[in-house]
Amino acid sequence: PGGSTNTVLTNVSSSAPIYMPDGHTMRFNGTYNNTSSLFMQSSYYGTTFLLESNVTLTGSGSVILSNHGGNYIYGTNAALVLTNEGNTISGCGQFGNNQLVIVNGPGGKIESNVSGGMNINPSNTGGFTNQGLLRVSGTGVLNIQDGPFTTSGAVVVDAGRKLDRTSGD
Repeated sequence: PGGSTNTVLTNVSSSAPIYMPDGHTMRFNGTYNNTSSLFMQSSYYGTTFLLESNVTLTGSGSVILSNHGGNYIYGTNAALVLTNEGNTISGCGQFGNNQLVIVNGPGGKIESNVSGGMNINPSNTGGFTNQGLLRVSGTGVLNIQDGPFTTSGAVVVDAGRKLDRTSGD
């Protein structure tokens, strides 16, 4: 269903928008230097940003998840690390699925800003480290589940918005 397509990106730079249609899986390896936008457009079947190795997001671009819970960002195993060094990751979806160590570096921003909300569920071993900006804005709701969560960066929850922390440390 959905005509799932797989694209593999290894150590790439992108200065033009990339669109991931519903039902698409894009596999990432190494460094992804994004100075534009990657649009994850799940509306029914699911759209997946899948790490096959440790991945570092560099550049000043954006990873924009549609307002649908079927957007997934996770790894092929729980030891893989996604390090966000400068991108804004925003929208609605599932981030980690207990299959990813997440590091939001000093230049990174993770934002739940749409009504569908964002669920961050890092691996139980590596957890989620925020050194940048973690924000809940607009109509967003953010839930951080399981795994350790540490922050030395900013955590901003706009008036009327909600950040939940369940389980973990």
